[in-house]
Amino acid sequence: AYRVGAMKQYEDLSRRVVQMHPDDAWARLVLGDLLRNTNRNEEAITEFEKILTIQPGYPPALNLLGYANMALGRYEAAETAIGRYVEALPDEPNPRDSYAELLMKLGRYDESIRSYEKALALAKTFHSATIGIANNLILQGHPAAARLRFQTLYENAGTTAWKRAALSGLIRAFVSEGKYDRAIAE
Repeated sequence: AYRVGAMKQYEDLSRRVVQMHPDDAWARLVLGDLLRNTNRNEEAITEFEKILTIQPGYPPALNLLGYANMALGRYEAAETAIGRYVEALPDEPNPRDSYAELLMKLGRYDESIRSYEKALALAKTFHSATIGIANNLILQGHPAAARLRFQTLYENAGTTAWKRAALSGLIRAFVSEGKYDRAIAE
């Protein structure tokens, strides 16, 4: 109950800030992301689209607009928004990562892997791209190759959070092979 109450209060405060500053892209982004994270994607899309009328091409709004559309199964709209995000920040890894995630969801695994590889080419330590490539490999039926990626990430991870993510991936790979004893051991 506390969490629900806190989220309601957070939303109320976010809406008040937007009312006080209706042309502030950041204020609307905070509200839109809150709505998206509470599965109110239609409302979130409205906020992200308002942002893009205030500040066309605003990268965070394009990214979150893509994810909100993806959550609703509007893949063409998601691809358009995330494509614009990639165009807005061509030298940043996150847009490539977001696009790769969409491609993976669409079952376009080879294209997804290429997009994740572009993200890694831009930033070698962009670990979510390594995880994305390995997840694609699992979905393609190549769990041993995925395990190698996860193991390499584990060995090179600079934080315990990334080590945990790598271990979680190793477990997924073993489970996908039906090697439940190995998954439990990990």
